[in-house]
Amino acid sequence: MLPKNINKTQIIFSSILYFIILIIFVAIDSFDIVKYYSAILKQSYFKFVLHIGFLAILPMITIFMLLSKNLIYKIISHVILFFTLTIELSYKLINNYGYTYHEANIFVTELRANTGTEIDALLSFLPQYILAIVLVFIFVTTIFFLSKKYMPKLSILHSLPLSIFVFFIMYYIVNKTQGENYYPSIFKIPALTLYATNNNVYIGKRDTNFITHFEKPYYKHVVYIIDESIRADKLGINNDKLNTSPYLNSISNKIFNYGICASGGNVSQNSQVILYSGIKESDLPNNSLKCLKNPNIFQYAKHAGYETFYIDAQTNKKHNYMTDEDFNFIDSSLLPTLKKISRPLLDYEAAKMLLDITKDSSKYTFSYIVKVGSHFHYEWNYPDSMRVFEPVSQIAEFSTDSIKRRNSYYNSLLWNTDGFFKYLIKRLLNRDIIIIYTSDHATMLGENGFNAPASYGDKVSPLQSTVPLFIYINDTLKRKNFNFVKKNINKVSHFNLFPSLLEILGYQKNEIQEYYDKSIFDSIENKRYFFTGNFFLKGIFFKNKFDK
Repeated sequence: MLPKNINKTQIIFSSILYFIILIIFVAIDSFDIVKYYSAILKQSYFKFVLHIGFLAILPMITIFMLLSKNLIYKIISHVILFFTLTIELSYKLINNYGYTYHEANIFVTELRANTGTEIDALLSFLPQYILAIVLVFIFVTTIFFLSKKYMPKLSILHSLPLSIFVFFIMYYIVNKTQGENYYPSIFKIPALTLYATNNNVYIGKRDTNFITHFEKPYYKHVVYIIDESIRADKLGINNDKLNTSPYLNSISNKIFNYGICASGGNVSQNSQVILYSGIKESDLPNNSLKCLKNPNIFQYAKHAGYETFYIDAQTNKKHNYMTDEDFNFIDSSLLPTLKKISRPLLDYEAAKMLLDITKDSSKYTFSYIVKVGSHFHYEWNYPDSMRVFEPVSQIAEFSTDSIKRRNSYYNSLLWNTDGFFKYLIKRLLNRDIIIIYTSDHATMLGENGFNAPASYGDKVSPLQSTVPLFIYINDTLKRKNFNFVKKNINKVSHFNLFPSLLEILGYQKNEIQEYYDKSIFDSIENKRYFFTGNFFLKGIFFKNKFDK
């Protein structure tokens, strides 16, 4: 029961507080709320009423938490509200939609991998974080002092058991819907994060190779380079208005440039698992977990007689859904990060390792390289001497200037993409080598006022999936087996790369086509798509058109 000594003033202030929190929820916590409840209404009137009722009750439970007469519980409730609302508003200011299971999953995955991207995000979007902290702090402290002076004091028995019960209801909803996020942040954020932490994807044995027949490999050294956050339309080889790849332009006669490629996903882990597992576009959403069970590229390379190498310049931890099972097929795992060198030099260290691997002309080697590339914050990716484009965005600068951001990004491309290949290719000499190069995904650079590098939902810009694809071959005599290059310019996607690698490794085309999508050595006519959300769960997955 509520206390009997509640007067009219307290009732008025309590009502005002309730509606303020409700309005803030609608303004900040909502994510396509009208669209969501419209869809619920079409499904079932009963379900609609149930959801609306639950939505109305949650702010009331929040009020009960904030009005507790137990000072410790009252402070804890306000602290939780501060942190959760700050997180929600920060994401809202950065990505325009807030904290969803997508963000929770990336946060948990990257935290486990210890890649340091959380620090990058903090410094890259410091203005948004500071603004969110200031606004939420003002709101929460105002609520704290108003409730302490003017509002009723409720027994902890009215709030604690009820709030715990509601949290478990929230977690149950999140678990059943596999990532539902249409509720106030004070309940939603802990529930989504806990769900992302407790629901790991499949970790187990991979299938044996689907294809076993192969001819003698055509190249002794096959190199698969996956860059980070590279926009194909910002490289000079695809945009003559930008001088961001002068070296690559100078060796255009030695590369097959397929122009604009569509990445499989708009975040690293989703794109990477496509690239090394060969999952088909038609297999997504990946509810059967094929990309975690199908044979990986290292299995095929080893079966074809190649010694396999994995070079990861981003971290010394497993990430991108790779497990011990994947590393069972890798002969050597090389980690530039263990050398404790500065970030601008990590990709160059990876290049040194590759040069060492490929110097033996008697060996057949397959190397999979994960680059640092041009992940934000862009100023961390290159030395001061390479600051060609100016002005640039300083680290932790209180600015969202898109021109500065782009200049920093262009400098990063000059150093970590064009400079990387200049360093590498000039030292390859006459080695029998082929290099297949792409990026995991692209990045937004402030287009249409969008601050985050990537977003989630059903209206995502293809710019997030606009990645490069080119192939370098040292020996021009071996270029004759490349067909349809001109025909396939601006038509290839990530789903075409795994079958292309199998052909390069020596596997028979007719068998490859039974299990995988078309390779770049075929004429590609299909419309391209890229995918956002989580590949392994229902309800939070979107198939997005890449081509108009």
